[in-house]
Amino acid sequence: MNDPHFFSNEEKSNNLDPQTLSLLGEAGKWARFLAIIGFIGVGLLVILAFFMGALFSTLASSMPTPAATVPGPIFTIIYLIIAAIYYFPIKYQYDFGSSALAASKSSSNSMQIVSAINSLKKHFKFIAIIAIVILSLYALVFVFTFFAAFLGHNL
Repeated sequence: MNDPHFFSNEEKSNNLDPQTLSLLGEAGKWARFLAIIGFIGVGLLVILAFFMGALFSTLASSMPTPAATVPGPIFTIIYLIIAAIYYFPIKYQYDFGSSALAASKSSSNSMQIVSAINSLKKHFKFIAIIAIVILSLYALVFVFTFFAAFLGHNL
């Protein structure tokens, strides 16, 4: 059922009423708008990555702080990794918006609707995986903090 070529010619025409198509188009417009803002945010994050690397390199040479022990390029790499991770859900959201808009304008093409829903599925799946990873990291930090406090108290 995930294969877009699965549908026969009889199944390619959708039976959605005009109000549903209108709502799909409106959701698509908002999804694309938010995705464009997200792309701008990713671009700013990439620019910020290089400024943060330069800033921390400068701070490292002028101030003896614990942050000064971390080289500036490490911050650049971290920010670029975050930007790369942030890019994918935004791309899937933009794809959903584009497909939803196209589907709302063409009431006879259910392939656009399938494409829109598939992009929305990818978006939510990616966000869910990131949420699971972050919650797992929080749990690990909590466990390690608990054991560190327990071991520190017993010394």
